[in-house]
Amino acid sequence: METKKTKIQNIGHGTPPSSVYMQASEQTVEAVDQFLYLGSAINSDGRSTHEIHRHIGMASGVMG
Repeated sequence: METKKTKIQNIGHGTPPSSVYMQASEQTVEAVDQFLYLGSAINSDGRSTHEIHRHIGMASGVMG
């Protein structure tokens, strides 16, 4: 199993997850607070404010 693109994230409430070591494949799955999924930023807090600001910034860069 390839774990380079595999991440663990807790969205919403609760304690942040810790990294997971998979003994069978001897690889570690990283725990993250934010990542890009299909071009959208997914944050652990479950809010979209960061994503809205990111899109506004990208649009400003293209129009400016």
